[in-house]
Amino acid sequence: MNILKKQEGSASIFWILIIIILLGISAWITVDLLNLIEIPEQYSIKKYITEFANLEYEFDEDNVEKRIVKRKVNSTTSSNDGDYDIDVGNVVGKQEGYDESDDLYIYKRYYYMQLDSDGKLIYDAIIDNLSNLKSGEYTIDFGDRFNDLLNTENGEEILNNHFQSALNAVLLDNPDVFYLDITKMYLLTKSTTYAFFGTKYEVSIGAVDGRSYLNKGFTSSNISRAEANLENIKAGIVRNATGDTVNKIKKVHDYLIDNLEYDSTFENDNIYNMYGALVNNLTVCEGYAKAFKSIMDDLEIPCVVVCGYAQNSKGETENHAWNYVMIDNEWYAIDTTWDDPIIIGGGVASQESKYKYFLRGSEYMESDHEEDGELVEGANFAYPNLNKIDY
Repeated sequence: MNILKKQEGSASIFWILIIIILLGISAWITVDLLNLIEIPEQYSIKKYITEFANLEYEFDEDNVEKRIVKRKVNSTTSSNDGDYDIDVGNVVGKQEGYDESDDLYIYKRYYYMQLDSDGKLIYDAIIDNLSNLKSGEYTIDFGDRFNDLLNTENGEEILNNHFQSALNAVLLDNPDVFYLDITKMYLLTKSTTYAFFGTKYEVSIGAVDGRSYLNKGFTSSNISRAEANLENIKAGIVRNATGDTVNKIKKVHDYLIDNLEYDSTFENDNIYNMYGALVNNLTVCEGYAKAFKSIMDDLEIPCVVVCGYAQNSKGETENHAWNYVMIDNEWYAIDTTWDDPIIIGGGVASQESKYKYFLRGSEYMESDHEEDGELVEGANFAYPNLNKIDY
């Protein structure tokens, strides 16, 4: 009888130990798979599960989502009728709940104000990392911040729209960020699928295969010098822009059309940014509009870059960029590109042509300019309402 009791006691202890071991293993697997604590790689169950199941996918360049910008370059033209297709903004939503008393702040960040929370997160991350991005290779890591979104239906498409919107908004709100070529910045998504626990997504923005996303001609060593050169030129323009608001705007307008040359060849570097406009004095309509906005920002005059379509001198509709500027709480249009016509055989533009698109109202502009509010399917960008009549 005593022997039997000892055997029963030993069996009980054995099963208790087995249960404790199984509970310990279960707890270890749980904290490992859910990343509740940092597990050394050599002891990680997750590592062996994903390797065994071949369920970890790394970045594949062929499937990468990137900000879409297309510029169609046609043959040389004899007028400032540059033909390019720029996908600007991809802005999601309408402007809501802002303080209209702070017009300057709002319109310095006009595109930002119309992004949703995810777009703003991406935008802010880019602005906060500008010094790092000047290397041309830095990666902004969002970790699993977008994991919930990517685990929803159409989550990848939605995130890509946020990504495109934010990148465009950065350059349209901040034309001084002339050194980034955002067509070379990629949205990198890494997915890891775990047995029983679904898929985890980690997202970053950066370059691919060591290729720089800086504009041609810029390196980490010369950007600061280029910025200083650009700021020196802008400072001179601002100093000479004296008088009331209208006179300041006129002097900036005149400087641009007197000093900039429209690039009909589309073959030069930086023609789509304000560096090409103000330093190289060679640009297209995007550079005119960005240069104008940057100087208006320095003069603390509310201004936005407007993108859409316009009829050129041949009556052809093309993609175009211009500006809206605020005077006495009313908005007026300025198209410095088309106020700077190319004169065949040399010569000087007439005063009439020089101010054809200077401080115009909607009645005039709508005859040959059209805002492009739908920048992605189902998303509209709201521009300021122009005053009906000219200034």
